Amino acid sequence: MIIKRICILYQYYLGSLFRYFKRTLLGLLLGRSRFSRVETKFLKDAIIYPHEITLEFLNKILAAQNLPPVESFSLDSTNIDGGLCATLVRVKLNWNTNSITYANSVNLPSSLMMKFVGRDYKSLNWSAFLNLPREAHFYQMSMNNDQEEGIHNLSFVPKAYYANGSSLDGTYCVIMEDLSNNYAHLGKMLGNQCWGADPRFNLSDLEKFNVINDVFTSISSLHATHWRDYSLFSKYPWLKNVDHIQGQNQKDWVSAIESIVKLWKSTARPTLERLAKDPNSKLLHADLFIDTMEKYCEHSSWQLFQESYNISNPNTPFTFCHGDFHAGNIMYKTSTQIDHNHLPAFYLFDYPVVGVFDPFFEISQFIISNASIDLRRQYEDTLFDSYYNQLIKQIPIDQVKLYPRDYCMTRYVTGVEKWFQLFTLMTPSIPDHSIEFFHNQISTFIHDHSNIMDKVQPTFLTSYLLP
Repeated sequence: MIIKRICILYQYYLGSLFRYFKRTLLGLLLGRSRFSRVETKFLKDAIIYPHEITLEFLNKILAAQNLPPVESFSLDSTNIDGGLCATLVRVKLNWNTNSITYANSVNLPSSLMMKFVGRDYKSLNWSAFLNLPREAHFYQMSMNNDQEEGIHNLSFVPKAYYANGSSLDGTYCVIMEDLSNNYAHLGKMLGNQCWGADPRFNLSDLEKFNVINDVFTSISSLHATHWRDYSLFSKYPWLKNVDHIQGQNQKDWVSAIESIVKLWKSTARPTLERLAKDPNSKLLHADLFIDTMEKYCEHSSWQLFQESYNISNPNTPFTFCHGDFHAGNIMYKTSTQIDHNHLPAFYLFDYPVVGVFDPFFEISQFIISNASIDLRRQYEDTLFDSYYNQLIKQIPIDQVKLYPRDYCMTRYVTGVEKWFQLFTLMTPSIPDHSIEFFHNQISTFIHDHSNIMDKVQPTFLTSYLLP
C-alpha cells in the first residue's frame, strides 16, 4: 500500500517529465540516428497523455499495423464522454493520399480514439487502487502476435494500436480504432437510462429486445470459450478476481466490502430514507431494497464468500468476463455499410475491470442497467433463455448436466449483489432523479424475483477496493 502511494505521487509530480526525458533528452544524447531504436525500446511506456504524442511515435504504431505514415495529426476532444477516471480524445489523421501507394488507401482510418487516465491526483489514486490499468493489459494481450483461439480473436473487441499501463501508479493509455462513424452508443439507443432520451433513436420495445438478444447470444461465445478455464489464472494473473476466487488477498477483499458497508450506512441509506419521506417520492419497494441491503451488509464475510463461490465445486461457473457489462460500454451498428462490409454488429469496449467471474452476473447487470422495468418484465425470460441455450450449446458436453436452467437462473438473480454495491458507490455523485431510477431498477428486480431471493445467501461476492 505504501509503495503504491509513493508510485502515485511520483507519477503525479514527475511522470510526464520522466517520459519527456525518454522521448527527447535521451534521443539528443544518443543522436537522432539511434533515437528510433531507443524510442522503439521504450515504446511500451513512452506515451500516456495526448500532449506526449509525436508524429514519429504515431507513425511507428501505424507501421506496426502495416499502415503508411501520416503527414500530420491533430487532437479533438469535442463531444466525447470519458469515464470515472479516464478521458477520451480523438486523434485525427491527415494522410497524403496522393503519395500513398497502398492497396487499401480508401480504408485508411481518418481518426483514432485515445483513452487515458486523468492527470489529477484523484484520478491517478482511484485508477491505481481499482487497478484500472488492467484495461491496457487487456489490449496489449489483444495485440499479441501469438494469438490463440478465444480472447484474442473475438470480433467485438476494438482494434488497438497502442496500449500502456502501470498498476502501481494508475497510469494507462490505449489508442484504438474510432468507431463513431458507423456505430452509436447502445445505451443511448436503448433509452439512455435516466439521462434524457436521445432524439436520434426511437426504438420500440421489440426492437430493443432484438438488439439485446443479439448482444447476449454473441457474448455467450466469450463465456463459453473459457468456461471454467483454470489456465486463465496463470496466463493472466492481472485479471480482476483471479486472486480472490483462489482464496488469496483476503485483506483487500475485506477492506473493499468494509468500505461499501461504511458508505451505505453513512450516505446511501440516509439518502434513500430522505427520498422515501418525500410526499412526491417515486421510489418503488424502498423498504425491501433497504432491508435486503442491510442483510448483505450484516452477513457478508470472506468465509461466506469462499463458501458461496467455491470454484473447486464443478457446478460453480467461472469464465472470462468483461466485468462491467452494460449498454453504455457497447457501440452498436447504425450504418448499412456494416452489413455490406461484413463488419461486426457491435463492439464491446471499456475493459478496466475485465476479469474472471460468474457469467450470469454479467447478464443480470446488463438487464438491470439498460432494460426498462416494463421491457424486463415482458422479455426477461426469453432473453435469459436465449443466452442460456446458446451458452449450453458451446460449453463442454460433460458440463451441461451440472448447469440446469433453474440453477443458472438463480445465479443470474444472485448477480444483483453487484448492483447493490454499484448503487452505493454512485449515490454520492448523482442527482436524486438518477438515484430514484437506479433504485427502482434494482428494487423491482428483487421484488419480481422474490421467490429466488428468499433462497439466495445474502453476501457480497464482487468487490471494489477504494482509496
